[in-house]
Amino acid sequence: MSEIKLRVNGLEYGGWENARVTRGIESIAGSFEFTASERWVGQNKPWAIREEDECSVLIDGVRLITGHVDKRSPSFGAAEHALTVAGKDATADSVACRAALEPWAFAGVWVLACAPAVDAPVGCALHP
Repeated sequence: MSEIKLRVNGLEYGGWENARVTRGIESIAGSFEFTASERWVGQNKPWAIREEDECSVLIDGVRLITGHVDKRSPSFGAAEHALTVAGKDATADSVACRAALEPWAFAGVWVLACAPAVDAPVGCALHP
């Protein structure tokens, strides 16, 4: 079975009870959602993961997603204490925002030449 890690603030988290990583050619932005028991015997500190933290998703040591944490949702029950962490890759910022451009501003222009103007409002690094 593959080993899935979430790297946040220099620390790697694993041991997920449920994991979902989505990437595909038909979707610009990749996403992830992981659930784990937040604490276990001998480990009493909460996980230092916050919303908007920059992160990377690694599968068997290969970085699949570089982005940020969108949601950190703890859940508490009589027999459990779990944490769900969800996020998207960096291109999600470009998808969620819309640049204010003049109509036909990029007619006949190579797509990579458009990236700086389109991504400027969100500071995305889709371009060199």
